[in-house]
Amino acid sequence: MNVEGCTALVTGANRGLGRALAGMLVQRGARKVYAAARDPTAITDSRLTPVRLDVTSKEDISAAAAACSDVNVLINNAGAMLGSPALADDAEAALGIEFAVNVAAPESIEREMQAEWRKSLIASGSAP
Repeated sequence: MNVEGCTALVTGANRGLGRALAGMLVQRGARKVYAAARDPTAITDSRLTPVRLDVTSKEDISAAAAACSDVNVLINNAGAMLGSPALADDAEAALGIEFAVNVAAPESIEREMQAEWRKSLIASGSAP
């Protein structure tokens, strides 16, 4: 995929794969890379634009979508794997967290980003 000139948003960009993906986007010519994390001060690469985003917070998702309305590449990388044994006392709570982060959050982020893209298209007169 050619990412030269794109504007990207990478969730979970404060460490691991997310940090690597965000850096790679810059190296491959992305115009701008928003690096989303619960704690934006954890984003230390000056080539990235830090964005506060707790993917389980509807308010954070809405605010990030509005702040990043110029995005045309979205990488939903944030994830959780608590590794709680199925019969452990905290298994249900752990499963709830994993579902919220790994399943519900990407869908919510995509929905909010699409709403922002539609607003941009309408404002520019490009909407069908």
